[in-house]
Amino acid sequence: MDISQLKSASAVKMDVFSLSLLTPLMMHGWQKKVQVPGKRDRSEALEAEVRTMSVKGILRYWWRTLQNEADPERLLSDEMRLFGGTRGEEAKRSPLTLRLEKMLTSQHCARVLPHSSGKKFRSFSVKEGETFNLIVSNLKKDEAYEQKHRGYLTYMLHLAGFGQRARRGAGAVQYDGFRWQSPEDVQQSLRNVLTDLNHQDDFSFPDLSSNCLLKRNGPVKARHPVLVTVWIGRAQSNANDVRTKISEAGHRANGQRDGRQWLGSAKAGRMASPLHATVRKIGHHYVPMISEVSSSHMEKRGYQEARDAFLRHLGVNV
Repeated sequence: MDISQLKSASAVKMDVFSLSLLTPLMMHGWQKKVQVPGKRDRSEALEAEVRTMSVKGILRYWWRTLQNEADPERLLSDEMRLFGGTRGEEAKRSPLTLRLEKMLTSQHCARVLPHSSGKKFRSFSVKEGETFNLIVSNLKKDEAYEQKHRGYLTYMLHLAGFGQRARRGAGAVQYDGFRWQSPEDVQQSLRNVLTDLNHQDDFSFPDLSSNCLLKRNGPVKARHPVLVTVWIGRAQSNANDVRTKISEAGHRANGQRDGRQWLGSAKAGRMASPLHATVRKIGHHYVPMISEVSSSHMEKRGYQEARDAFLRHLGVNV
């Protein structure tokens, strides 16, 4: 193989996603062990940082939310084909590379529970207002995956938060490519990316009088969480005010109902919340975006009452 052939074979296709933090990002890398007398050792972060490995994990999670696949083996096979993985002889390198234009770290402290006035629960965070460029690349020989990777990244950036407390408004990121001026723009943007990914028929796009951006058509077959509904809440002039409102909604709606916390629990029998609430910018205002993923208790009255209380607190008509 001559030099020109070698260059052609190893050519890299790159895109840059410019992102801004709307709320503090509590994403942590290396941690030190701290000894606590009479208790188990615990880990303590030395700083907050944007970590591309974590972003790739978030991307894989949101990819799965569009895969209404009942067979876990087929799901895993599809995921490995698109993102790589290690499973015996089926191990495959990832055809996708994510990196940062420059490292972004911080020892700024942010409140984990912004609705609470207490000073106890704080965490290192990258401060809101910081910007960073996420560089997305594929080898030319993997260009068959290029459009899917960009499409799923764009889908993720509509709905996801990054890092600790991402489901309650922390780590909200705004993609510079989104120039939304109205909720209708957001709904059309979601429709466009789902069309590009061949998932448009999985969802309906209701009239926005209900604050509902999309709703899944048909039953959920998958055992893993898949996207069911997306709502948009009441706009405010400050992103952190929206984050505080989201945190407050979780606190008020997730009280004990029928002896359970239906919107997530960190206690024994730990359960992640089926509601992902993040913040996005529309025009000059900021809104809560709430995505519901499937769970084993979606049809139970206790969950539905807690979910609706959460949504009402954020200005959603339910």
